[in-house]
Amino acid sequence: MMMILIELQMELELRAHIIIHK
Repeated sequence: MMMILIELQMELELRAHIIIHK
């Protein structure tokens, strides 16, 4: 369960960085 949460958090951070750069 924790692994899934970590993966989701990493993906959200990645998207946030992309949005900020745009």
